[in-house]
Order: sequence, then C-alpha cells, then structure tokens
Amino acid sequence: MAGEFGNNLAKISLSGEVEASGEKTLFSAELSMDGKDEDFTVNVSGNLDPRKLPGFNLPLFEGIKLTGLTFGKNEVSGSGRIRDVNFDLSFFNTPGKKLPNIALDLKIDGLQQLIPELADTPVSDVKIKKGALVYVPEGNQGAVSTPPKRVQESTGEKSLQLKPGLNLFARVGLTGQLKNLLDLTGLKSLELPMTGGFDPSLLKAPGAGGKIAAEIINQIDLEVPLGRLSLPGLPPFIECSDNTIALKGKEGKLTGFISTKISLTLDRIKHVFACSIGRDVKDGADCLVIDGSYQANGGSMKNLFGLPWLEIRNAALYLELGRNRVIKVSGRSSIGKIKNLKAETFFKMAGDTIVDAGVRLLDADIPLSELPGVGQIPGLDRIKFRDLTVSSASFAGTVRSANTPLAFLDNLSSVLFKAEKGWTLAIMKENFGLADIFPGLPEPVRTIFKDIRFSTAAFVVSSSPAECRISDLPIAAQEAMLRMYGDNSTKIKLPDGLGLITAISPEALIKQFGHLNIDFNNLVFSGTLGGIFSGSPAFEIAAVIPPLKMPEGFDFLVMPKNVQCRFFLRLKGIEAALGATIAMVTAFGGENEPKVDLETSLSFQVDTRGGFTIVLRGEMLTDWINPLGIKGFSLDAGTLLAFEGSASSNIRLMITGNTHIKDRVIKLSGAIDIMGGRVPVALAMEGAVSELSTDDLFAMVNKVAAATKAQPVKPSFPPFKLTSVDLAFASPGTIGAQYDLDAGGTRIEGDLWFLLKNEPLGSVRAKVTTSGLEIHGKLGGFQLGPVKLKENRLDTKAALGFPPEPPYFKIIGQADLFGKNNEAELSAEINELELHSNLDFGKLLKFDFKARMGIPAKSVEPAELAKFDMSLDSRLTSDIPGWLRTDGKEVVSKVFATIEDNLKTAQQGLDLANSHLKEIDEKLAKARAEVKKDHEGGSKAIDRTNKQIDTLKATLKGLDSKIKKEEGAVKKCNQTKKIAIAWNLRGKVIKTAVVPDFAARTRCSAENLKHQTAATSLKVEKAIAQKSLDLAQKGLVELKKGVNSDATIDIDPRVTPLLVQHETEKAMLEAAQLSIDELKKMDAAVKSALDQFANNNLFVLKEAVISGSLKKALLGKPAILAISFVIGKQEFVKGMAISFTDQLFTARQFEAIALLLAQEVVRISVEAGKAPPQLLEMLEHAYTEKAASVEEELQKALKEHGLE
Repeated sequence: MAGEFGNNLAKISLSGEVEASGEKTLFSAELSMDGKDEDFTVNVSGNLDPRKLPGFNLPLFEGIKLTGLTFGKNEVSGSGRIRDVNFDLSFFNTPGKKLPNIALDLKIDGLQQLIPELADTPVSDVKIKKGALVYVPEGNQGAVSTPPKRVQESTGEKSLQLKPGLNLFARVGLTGQLKNLLDLTGLKSLELPMTGGFDPSLLKAPGAGGKIAAEIINQIDLEVPLGRLSLPGLPPFIECSDNTIALKGKEGKLTGFISTKISLTLDRIKHVFACSIGRDVKDGADCLVIDGSYQANGGSMKNLFGLPWLEIRNAALYLELGRNRVIKVSGRSSIGKIKNLKAETFFKMAGDTIVDAGVRLLDADIPLSELPGVGQIPGLDRIKFRDLTVSSASFAGTVRSANTPLAFLDNLSSVLFKAEKGWTLAIMKENFGLADIFPGLPEPVRTIFKDIRFSTAAFVVSSSPAECRISDLPIAAQEAMLRMYGDNSTKIKLPDGLGLITAISPEALIKQFGHLNIDFNNLVFSGTLGGIFSGSPAFEIAAVIPPLKMPEGFDFLVMPKNVQCRFFLRLKGIEAALGATIAMVTAFGGENEPKVDLETSLSFQVDTRGGFTIVLRGEMLTDWINPLGIKGFSLDAGTLLAFEGSASSNIRLMITGNTHIKDRVIKLSGAIDIMGGRVPVALAMEGAVSELSTDDLFAMVNKVAAATKAQPVKPSFPPFKLTSVDLAFASPGTIGAQYDLDAGGTRIEGDLWFLLKNEPLGSVRAKVTTSGLEIHGKLGGFQLGPVKLKENRLDTKAALGFPPEPPYFKIIGQADLFGKNNEAELSAEINELELHSNLDFGKLLKFDFKARMGIPAKSVEPAELAKFDMSLDSRLTSDIPGWLRTDGKEVVSKVFATIEDNLKTAQQGLDLANSHLKEIDEKLAKARAEVKKDHEGGSKAIDRTNKQIDTLKATLKGLDSKIKKEEGAVKKCNQTKKIAIAWNLRGKVIKTAVVPDFAARTRCSAENLKHQTAATSLKVEKAIAQKSLDLAQKGLVELKKGVNSDATIDIDPRVTPLLVQHETEKAMLEAAQLSIDELKKMDAAVKSALDQFANNNLFVLKEAVISGSLKKALLGKPAILAISFVIGKQEFVKGMAISFTDQLFTARQFEAIALLLAQEVVRISVEAGKAPPQLLEMLEHAYTEKAASVEEELQKALKEHGLE
C-alpha cells in the first residue's frame, strides 16, 4: 500500500491477491481524491469465469473466460473471447435499475464469425465496421441517454434504446445480395446503422446445442434504417416511406429484405400497404419486387376507381420495377349476385401517367344484367362475360353468347363502354364474310358480296347513338377501335342498335372498282346491321376514301376542298349494293341569288342487277329563301334533294321539304331542273294543307312584299278559310298548266268557306305573285238576307305596287232586286258586307243601289243567313234637274195657271162693282133729296148728332182693341226640325240635318189665316165707323153754324148708310182694278220665272242617300231619302219617302222640290223688284201644302223602317 498527499490531492495505491468464487488471482487498486471528487480503479489479472462473479451467472457467459477486468467508479471493463472472436467488455446501468447491462465490443467483420451457423444467410452480406452486442437483463429495458464512452465508441450511438435480451448496435456496410438490392433502390451502401436483437442462445459455445433451433432463428429481428429511396420506375402516384433493411427469422429461416410502407394514390385517396422490397431476375435482368398487404379497413379497399360498388377484400400489392413494370393489387371481390371472385387490378401507363386502370374479375361467367349501372341493351339480355375487366367507364371480357342471336360471336374478346348517353358493346372478330353473319342470304345478294372478307371487325351494340373521337373513349374501347383505325383522333359514329366497324381485305374491292382509282388499303368501314335479332337481313357500312371526280351533269355541285368521299356496302332484304359516295356541304342555288348550304351525298354503286347507278341525296342545312325567284317563299332547313339514274347533261332533282305559312307546316314535293349540269333553272313543288285562313294569305302576300321591298298590305278581307288546299310553288318560266304560274309564285286551290256553316261556297284558285294576291272561282248560289245571289264568281285582290291599291273581296253574280234580275256585287271587308248594283226603274228611279250588313260572328246555316236583313245605303242617280225641267216644271205651271183664272175673276168683280156703285149712287141721290126736303135743324139735331158721335167713338175704340188682339195672334211660320239622314248597320243615327217643319208651318198658317181674316173684317168695320164718325163730326159743325149743307144732310140716318156703302163699293172697285193690274204684272213675272226654272245651273244636287231596311223595301214599302241640294247659293237638306218601283209615288214626293225651286226663283225676282210679292205668297202656300203631305209620308216610312 502506498500513498501521495499534497495540494488537496490524495492518491492511494493497493495490490495483492484476491479470491473470487474459490479461485485466487492477483489484483491492483488505486484510489484518488482531490477534495471535490473521488475515483478508484481495481485491476484483476488472470482468467476469470464471469459466471462465478456475483450477478454474472448468465447464459451469455457460458464457456467464456474474462481477462483484464477493471472495476471503476462508473464502469467495469475487460476482455474475453466467444468462440474464436475476441471482444472488449463493458458494464453499465440502466437508470434506476440494479442489474448491469453488458456491452460486448465486437472485433468481427460479420455476425457469421460470431455465429458460424449464420453463414450463407443474408447476415453474411452485412459487414460490421464497428458495433457491440448489449445484453439487457429482463426488466432493464428502456432508454439510456448517456452510455459509457467506450460503449458510445463501439456502438456509434450517443444514446441507446434497449430491449430485453441481446441487442445489436452496429455500423455496417453491405455486400452480396443485400448490396445488390440496395443498389437497385438507388441508395449507396455506405456506413449504415443497424439495430435489432436475437436470442442470447445464438452465442452458445460450439457443441453446446448443435444446430440452431428454428424458434431461436425466428426471433432474429435486425434492422438497418434507410433514408429516402429512389426506386427506379416508381410512378408518382406510388410513394415509399419508413424504409429499412430487415433481417428477420421466419419459419426457421433467416431472410434479408428492405421493409417499406407503400402509398398507392387512386382518385386522390391514399391506400397504404406494409411491403417488403426484394430482388429478382425477370426477363434476364435484375428488378425490384415489392409485395405487401393492405393495412386499413380490415384489408378491404373500397370505392375503387370511382366505382362505389367495387371492393377488393384481403388486398395485396405486388410491384415489379425493372425492365418491365408491373403494378397489381389482388384479392377477392363481388359484382351483383356473383360473390367471392378472384380480383386483380391492372394499370395501363403512358410513361408515369395512368391512362387506364381497373379490376379483373376472374374465373366466372358474369351476366350483363349483373353489371352495375349498365341497364338493358336491346338484344343482349342473355349475354355473359368471362374474366371481366372493370374500369370506371368500361367493362371488358370474353363474350359468352351461345344460344343467343349473337352465337357467331361466342368466345370472342369484347369491351362494354359508355359513350355520351348510353352503353356500347364492341365484340372483336377476324377474317370472316357476310355469310358467316347471314348464312341464309339469297343468291343475288350472295353473289355480289361473296368475295368480300372482313379482316378485323368490331360488332357494336348500342343503347343509344353516339358520335365521338376514339380518344374520347375509355382506353379499353380505344384499343379495340385502334385495331381497325390507325389514329385515335379519328371520329367514329356508334349506331343505335347493332353496328359493324371493320377493315376489309382489298382484293375483291379492287377487282370490282379498280377503275375508280380508289386505294382500298387501310380503309375502315362502319355502319349498322339489321336482321340479327329479328326481321330481314340488313346492313350498311362505309369507309372514307380520297376525293372522286364529279360526274357529267353534276357540275352544279361545287366540291369543296377536303371533301369526304366514302365507299359503302349496303344490304336491305334482297336488295344490295356497293359503291362509292361523296359527302360534302356545298353551296346550292340559282345564278345571281344567295346560296343555301346543302349537305350532299352522291353515290356511284353497283347493285344486284349489275347496273351502275348514280344516286344523289341532299339535305339543306339552312332555309332556302326566295328559291329560284319565287319571292316570299322559303324552304325550311332539312329539305331533301334526290336523284337516281345515269350521268346526263340535264338533271331533274326530286325535292321534298317543308315550308311555313305562319304557324302551319306544309310538306312539299316537286322537282328542280338543272340544264347542262351548270345551275338550277326551274323549281316546281306541290303540297297540301288542311286549311288556310285569311291571315295566312295576307302573311304570304306580305312575305312577297318584304322580298320585293314593296309596301306591305294591311289585312282587310273578311274572315274566310280555304280547306282541302292544294298548293303549288313555281319559279318564273316554269311551264305547266297545272302550275299556271308563268311569272312564278304560289298557286293555291281549295274550297272557300265564307258565311255558311256546313258547306263551302265553291272551289277557288288563288295566286300569290310579285303583283300580290288574286283569288278567282265559280261559287254556288246562296241567299243573303232577302236577296238571292246566283251564278256567282269570286273576284278578290290584294295588289302590291305603287301607288298602293286597297285590297278588295268581291262576289259577283245575279240578284233579283225589286222583281228585276240585275248583276250585283257583294263586297266584304273585315266586319261588313256591302251589296251593290245599278238599278233603273224609270225616269226618277235610277239608283246606285247599296245595302250593308255586319258579317256574322260565326258561320251560320243557309236558312239562318236568309233571315238576316240588310241596311240600305243607296244613292239616287236619277236626273233630278232634268225632271225638274220637264215633269217638275208642269207642277209649277199648274200653280201659275191659277193667276189667269184669278185675272178673269177679278175683271168680273170689277164689272159687278161698277154696276153696284151706280145703283148705290142712285139710291144716295134719292135719299139726300128726301132728307133735304125733310131736313130739321136746331138743338134737337145737334143732340142727336152728338150722341151718334159718342157711339161711333166707342165703337172705334172697341174695334182697335180687337184688331190689335187678332194681329198680335199672327206668328211667323218658319218652324224647323232636326231629322236623321244616315244610320249605321245597327240603326244608330250617324248624320242629321235641319229642315222646315211643314206640318207645323201648315198648322201655323191656318191659325194665322183665321186671325188675319178676323182682323181684316174688323178693319172694314172700323173703316165704315171712321167714315160715319167723319161725316157726323162734319155735320155737327155745320149744325152748330146753322147751316143746312150737304154735311148736315149726309149725317142723316137715311143718307149715312148709303154713303158708307157708296164709299165701300168705290174702294172695292179701286181694289179690283188694282188687283187686275197686279195680276197682269204677275203673269209677266211667271213667264220670267218659268224661264229661270229651266236654268241648268240653278238646281245643283249634292247627295241623295237612301236608307232603311232592304227587306221592307223589297216588300214595296217606301224607303227614306235624305237629299241635299243647292238652289242659287242656298243649300237645302230635305227628307222624304221614296219608292224603288212606284214612280208616281216618288214623283209626288219630288213635286215639293219643284215647288221649292219655283218659290226660290220667285223669291229672287221679288227681292230684285221683278215680281210682285203676291206671286211669292202664292208659291209659298202651294209649297207648304205639298211639303206637309211629303212630311206625312216620310213619317210613315220612318216608322215602317224603325227609324223614328
């Protein structure tokens, strides 16, 4: 024992012999202290059996001797040898644990040196660069954050995560197969960390147990963590993570592989598999093989590829990454009622992109009806599929079609895919002829097709038609179509029903059509098949070919660039043909007019009769407006053109299509003539429609107006219709009596329905041309109100042009009016009918006859139409001035004739008055003589005379009062009244006039005459009384003077009456003489008045309108005449009754006008001082009497016609 001390440092050394477990060995020890910490070291020399040391009795140390043990404050170290391997030993503790952990610092290149039994296993490919085995007793597991420095150096780890048993921590490199595997992953095999554990029994000394037990091998679990792997050929939708090299025991064998988690992203959903990466040789080259199992949902992958019904149970992933790439998930699945099918996914790639993916359901026949979402496809209800491949938009598999109409396609590959709205099944077949499809073809058909063979074909059955590019189809369908087509940008048509897409061996086609210089190589035909499921055999298939030269006569079809030409095969029943066709859109129309787009198919074909025929089919893609000069006419888009025959310089195209007349659609057919193959020159079409209305006809006219830029016609026809209508449309110059349209336009024929309910009026023909609308035709007879119309014809026109003419609708025929057959014209407007005729029943009975009625709101029975009445609206056309100059003048002359009679009477009165005056003078002289003889004077005579004077004054006063009263009762007789002179169809007054009230004037004149007579009589009495008063007053003066004179004698009662009578008779004599003088003047004025009466310009007729009920007038009842005329400068409006047939009655009414004319003539003369007033009074009296009788007849007529 020795020691050193100083400066707070103490060091003690100790050496000697120690006995451990019955064995003695030397040791040395050293203890040092520095005041802050203490340390000690004990070195034991010699070989020790560690199991004899306390706590070291472990299987690990069986047969091992330890040497150079060193015990320190924090660790125990030493060295030893296991089998032929030397190691350094370190002991350290897990925090909180009593038993130590033992680290063996290995000095080996690989574990096979320590455990020879692991040679020729994957472990031998792991080269240990440094490492340690750490034995961890049970209960010591856990983290050691700071192991001894020696342990850190040997393990290469700063901290350790310990598990019970034997743990391995090492830095390794790889060789052999593991290195090759790692190299394939793209990761360099440098110094890699390796961890894991195994049973300590693996370190037993040789002979201790012999061959290693399988269960001990199975416990080997070693890992080498790896970084990110760059697996060659791994697509971007697959990722790997948690990568390690794993050395694991399984089933008594030790395997080495790379462990990883594979994420497979499908439809944005990640599916994670626990996988291993191994190495294999495929196709003579190394490749990576990855396999593993699905981790989620109990191993079931659901909703695969967007299909909610698709599920793979027990899903396992398999990848090959090498010269070829394989990506596959396998497991079990179900579809419909078919359960537990073997399932495998497939991925078709374009580079690293999935272009198609799906699942194969193997080893079962699956009916079409079990395919989700497909539904029924006609004719495929019994079809089944073997080894079905399912993707998001398609199914593919081997067809099972035995015992179905498609039995000839049994056991062929197929694909069922969705295109646009429906599903299509394509079944692939090679090297066959039509007889294989239709074994029962008749001989003519069999002959034409016998040499034609289909090299590769797809039979397609569709639930609905579709047109799409191959690239738009699901990949499986694309692959099927590309077996015929070379380009997936090709546009294909899928039929509704059964069709065929095929390539044809060119030999037979070249044999028959080589003269057309068609290259039949690489042609793909497609079309439809019929008669497979039912009915007669039928098909039509065609292929695109290079452009052909246009044949003779068809130069009018301008072939555009890149036109599509096709070769076709066609079968329908026993009719068959094959040949070439040109399909194009070309401009079609006449010269110098807008063209219409025409989709055209022109075929050159051989039929079963061996003939070579040209067939043209065309469809207009746009409306053809004003075709070939037919203005206002158009053919709707969809109009079809057709020709079948041989080449010729002149072609006639059959044409069918529709046109519109307002909302009516009319089907037409006809022909277009093409002369010299250059341009169409003539078009004629015919069609029929059940009915055309008035509005339809005006719509047609105004379409012509729009086309010719004419003024449109305003509809003004009455409501009528044409039924059972035949129409013809022809271009200008079209020859044919059936068209009757030399100038072009539209011809319309049909039955005219107007007014009558259950029968048409007759058949008519109408034309619509650039001149407008004309309608003509013979019509049957009918009765309109009280008038029968017969031998009728229609004359209707709506003209176009300038200046514009009003449209008219006329029925012209014969009518019995007032017992006379006359030509009559029935004009109709929108709401009104007017019957017109010119009637001549005598001098005063000439009429522009018109009668009106409203058009019934609905058509009526003939008997009901006959019950209608019509309202007169006629004009008097008689020569009234001429009648006035003749018959009318006689009426006035009769009035003037009374003047001469009055002159004779006046002369007789004058002679009588002279005689009376002589007699009175004699009596007066005798009386005066007597009075003179007996004369008395004095006061007595004065008193008597005064009394006489008073009496006479009183008498005169009374007479003045009476005269004033009678004269005051005299009124002006100029009464007037307002009368109606025009009525509408409903009898409502629409025009009035103010005329003299002759009845009132007559009554007024009669009353005035009574008062005037009374006043005249009173005036005579007054004159006598005044004369007597004058005599009495004169006599009174003489009496008062005492003079006895004549005055005193004349007041004597015996003289006075005679004297008054003398004066009266004398006045009457003077009056009579004056009357004679006046009558002589009037006679001269009459001659002048009659001369004026004959003046043509004195009477001017303005209007003479006849109104009333036609029905009443025809029964002989006078109608109502409102007449307006001018005499001189004064206008008169008079109303009177008028008869259409009774001339005497009418003449009596017109006498009032004659007297009025004479009256006004005399009035002018009187005002000019050329005629005496008495003459005017005479005519006024005569006119007043006549006007009163005319007024009476007028009131009767108004009442009769209900126009009061």
